[in-house]
Amino acid sequence: METPQNDQEQFSENIEKEIFELDLDELLVSDESKGYLLEISKWGHFISILGFIFVALMIGGGLFFSYLFNSIMSMTGVDEYNSMPFPMGGFGLFYIVMAVIYAFPVYYLYTFSKKIKVAVNSNDEKSLDFALRNLKSHYRFIGILLIVIMSLYVLIAISVGLFASMF
Repeated sequence: METPQNDQEQFSENIEKEIFELDLDELLVSDESKGYLLEISKWGHFISILGFIFVALMIGGGLFFSYLFNSIMSMTGVDEYNSMPFPMGGFGLFYIVMAVIYAFPVYYLYTFSKKIKVAVNSNDEKSLDFALRNLKSHYRFIGILLIVIMSLYVLIAISVGLFASMF
């Protein structure tokens, strides 16, 4: 006849076996987490669509400014290459280049939002991996862009300081 002590020991041994036999490489996503991921998907999709609209507006604005500045310069008869330190159409080109740069993180966010929705709805691990890879790319691109912009600010501040110290 088994005593309560033996039952408890047997139960403890079974629990320990189950714990050690678990596949620790497997990540389970709760229903609550799936709900959060679906909401993130909706917001990511919304933000990425707005981003694509802004990219289109930036490209359109760049083309417009480029055309406008070149038209004004030709109508006034001003030789922009001799009177300006750089061609005024360069502003338009700058907007277009910035739009192309901005399109990459927007695309990564769009792809993430679409694939995470597929992954959650179909429990597809490959879609989840692909979605998270795109989210990582989105944040890595934004991070590198911020480092570049902050570095440019520092260089501009140093240049202004050196230029001001000459007078």
